[in-house]
Amino acid sequence: MRNFNALSLKGALLLGSLLTVGMPAFAVPVTGVLGFSGTSLFTFTTAPGSSFIDFREPVAGGTGVIDSDNRTGFFTAVGANEFGTIRDLSTTLNPPYALAPVNATVSIDDFLLFPSISATTNIRLTRLPLANCSGGGVCVGPFQLLQSGSDVTVAINILGEVLNNRTSATPDVTQFSGTITAQFLGTNVAAVIAAASSPNGIMADSYSGAILATAGSSVPEPGTVTMLSIGAIAMFLGRMRAKRRS
Repeated sequence: MRNFNALSLKGALLLGSLLTVGMPAFAVPVTGVLGFSGTSLFTFTTAPGSSFIDFREPVAGGTGVIDSDNRTGFFTAVGANEFGTIRDLSTTLNPPYALAPVNATVSIDDFLLFPSISATTNIRLTRLPLANCSGGGVCVGPFQLLQSGSDVTVAINILGEVLNNRTSATPDVTQFSGTITAQFLGTNVAAVIAAASSPNGIMADSYSGAILATAGSSVPEPGTVTMLSIGAIAMFLGRMRAKRRS
């Protein structure tokens, strides 16, 4: 019995060493919500030949500074109020803006980037969908404009994928959908559209956004966001606006 126990112990130790040292690590699926807000302002234009979204600051710098807000699931690895960046977008070739023609398939790496996860995780934008105004408002390209009392909200939807274990030949890939909203105070939809039609565009008073990563390999249809996405994202954006007002 003593020899059997000794062999069992040795076997257990050997198995443990194989599990902790000799077995390959697996990528962790990415699920959860990542909320963020702009540290400065948001400018957009719909002018022909120069349509862009500039998540400033800096102005026309290629990226804008954001800070994290509400986070769930995998994204709790991002620090509270951690500073990161978001890529500026243009529907035509216009460096340093990232090229994102409306409703076209793109591959914009590190669209959202936070230092705490950037070494292992790539949040890649794959589509800037055409806006859908079936629920109301006025749509211009990817922008949906909604009047809310004396203010206007401009929203865009974004689709993409989160690549975890990004340096691997076979990273774990999770699809995400998201929304970014900008607020324009004391104005109306017609005035915002008119200003956005100018080459310099119109500057928002604030903006915030959130993405929802869900397990599974299916890619969302262009121009659509699931009801789960809408509910979760709206909840997080509402919390962020309430926090800024307090």
